[in-house]
Amino acid sequence: MRQRILATIVAALATAPAAADIQFSLGSGGLKAKHTELDINFKIGGRIQLDYNNVQTDIDDNETTTTNDLFIRRARIAFSGNVQNWGFKAQYNIAEAGVKGGTVEDLFIEYTGFGKPARITLGKQKEGFGLEELESSKDITFLERGPLTDQFAPGRNYGLQIDGDFDWGHYQFGVFENDSTGVDPNKSLDRPSFTGRIVYNPIKSKTAVVHIGGAYSNRANDVQLTGFELGTSVDAFHAQAEYVHRSSKDTVSGDTDNQEGYYVQAGYILTGEHRPYKGGAFKRVKPTGEFGAWEVAMRYDSGYGDFGNLGLVEGGRGELVTGGVNWYANNNVKLGLNVGWAQEQDSDNQGLETRFRTQFVW
Repeated sequence: MRQRILATIVAALATAPAAADIQFSLGSGGLKAKHTELDINFKIGGRIQLDYNNVQTDIDDNETTTTNDLFIRRARIAFSGNVQNWGFKAQYNIAEAGVKGGTVEDLFIEYTGFGKPARITLGKQKEGFGLEELESSKDITFLERGPLTDQFAPGRNYGLQIDGDFDWGHYQFGVFENDSTGVDPNKSLDRPSFTGRIVYNPIKSKTAVVHIGGAYSNRANDVQLTGFELGTSVDAFHAQAEYVHRSSKDTVSGDTDNQEGYYVQAGYILTGEHRPYKGGAFKRVKPTGEFGAWEVAMRYDSGYGDFGNLGLVEGGRGELVTGGVNWYANNNVKLGLNVGWAQEQDSDNQGLETRFRTQFVW
């Protein structure tokens, strides 16, 4: 009996140092585990976005149609980590998973052995195109990305990409399949997309940054995307703008179709916080006061875009004016209210949207 007890104590003492080397933390950034000696990190994070949406649409001067909806906009769980110079991320959207089966958002492996100047990523990831698209949905100023981004930004696809950061800015270059699912045989690497983005920061400090960016994507079926980006965040003020041009060639007639659009937005944090910036994109406001941070913002969109959120044309020309108020209760919770009015440029069709969101991230 004594021998068994002694053996148990010895085994516990033998394993105690290894267990003690693992550091667990639970905070606003999620659940983290770290083993310093072995250089291993692991994190579990996620987000829940619950929306109420009211849309009033007037089509062809007929009676206004009103729709109301309360729904889960996003519910995601994400696992990420690294073992020495190798990392991974697996993010899954479980919103309405019982009905739609859910979707894989990010699923990639990366090599980080070159440090900040170069990171190599293989798998499903965001292509380097569009400032607003590359900002996480939990970080964007308005509750939804604008019509321009929804219409033109490639978003996530399977591919190989290299990106990096320098004192002067950021870059991304990659080759991708033309298919976000990776299973469509008609959208394979036989007709890949080549996408690149370069960002220059003439000013970059803790309280001020200037962002100048450009991106280009050559895609299947003779589709080409060209984008330009401007942005700044100085003390409590921040602003950004994008212009995108899309050209495509008709495979039958050979005619070229050109589409373009732009948006301009600005915001001010009433409680004095600064909107942070990292890796060529803006991040969400982090409140410093006991009662959180308050932010007001305005936005104007014009040109081709996806105006479907307001019950209007998807892929046509229109104008959209949006005003928003955000309350960042803490680093995890955000409540936002947006009101947007839109009109199609080729008709008198109009739409008015009021959206309220409760967001919890970890």
